[in-house]
Amino acid sequence: MRKLLLILILPYSLFAQIISPISYGFKLQTSLVNYQNNTPDIYANNPYYNNISPSIGLVAETEPQFWLKEGNGAHILRFKIGGEILYNFFGPSINTEDYFPAFDGYLTADGTGGFNVTGAHDEYTLTNIEEAQNSLQVNLFVYCHIFKNLSLGISPYFHSVKNTSQLESWTNDMVVQSKADFSWQESGLHLSTSYDLLINYTIITLDLKFPLVSWTSSISGSHMEWSETYGIQEFLFNDDYLRKPLLFSITYFFF
Repeated sequence: MRKLLLILILPYSLFAQIISPISYGFKLQTSLVNYQNNTPDIYANNPYYNNISPSIGLVAETEPQFWLKEGNGAHILRFKIGGEILYNFFGPSINTEDYFPAFDGYLTADGTGGFNVTGAHDEYTLTNIEEAQNSLQVNLFVYCHIFKNLSLGISPYFHSVKNTSQLESWTNDMVVQSKADFSWQESGLHLSTSYDLLINYTIITLDLKFPLVSWTSSISGSHMEWSETYGIQEFLFNDDYLRKPLLFSITYFFF
């Protein structure tokens, strides 16, 4: 059995040589499509789910080249290996205040020749706050060139997210609040494809990442909603609320 393995392995030899030093670049990344299911209404306007999420950061990569020898011939395999740190931001948080002055109400006939006053209320203000915090994301990547400047690979990632929401409404002659406060750490794997453009001796890389798998940890938080039937109800945060966006990025290599 060992001799058979040697016979199969000996015609092939594999060795590697780094053909370029480490390159550094500046990346701009944005989400394209959000994957979300069973999201409660309180999250409907949250920046985490609705804003195009831009990120900026630095990239470092190197390109090892492998020669796979087969008899008198050889196949060249080119790879891109590196990592990046991105700062995620969602734009300004949503913070609105709607003021409603006092209202004397409407006169409506009561059916007996008299009138009832309906809709009367004192002055009140409804405050809505939606915030998302997702400071840093760390990505690693391994690509293999499959056709000229086109590469295909995988990209492990890690980031943490914290969201808060507070919505107010006028119900049963009073201001009712619905609140959400939750956070989690997420790691996962993207399936990635990239294309290198050479413009005036400068490399610009276009990259598209597809969500493949994800794992969440340290999930905490809940949301509270008002129900006319049950009053205030509290629901634990569910990882089904997490979105899985498509990501598009442009990297400019300056060194």
